[in-house]
Amino acid sequence: YESDKIISEFKKAQKILRDLYAYYLEHMEEVFVDIPKEEKLNKHRMVCDFIAGMTDRFALMTYERLFLPQQWTVI
Repeated sequence: YESDKIISEFKKAQKILRDLYAYYLEHMEEVFVDIPKEEKLNKHRMVCDFIAGMTDRFALMTYERLFLPQQWTVI
C-alpha cells in the first residue's frame, strides 16, 4: 500500500499486536490457566494462536485495558 494514511494505520496495528504478544508471553498464566505444563512448551505458538483468534474490537479493547491509563473521576 502506498497511501500515507493506510501505512500509518498499519503501523498502529503492528504496534498493538506486538505489544499484546509481548504482554501475553510474559503473563501466560492469565490466559492459559488449565493447560498442562508440557503443552506450554511452545509458548510462542500458543500466544500467536491466542492473538490470532481475537477480533479487531477485542484486540483494541484488550490493548486499551492493558496499556492505556483509565479515565480519572472526581469523587
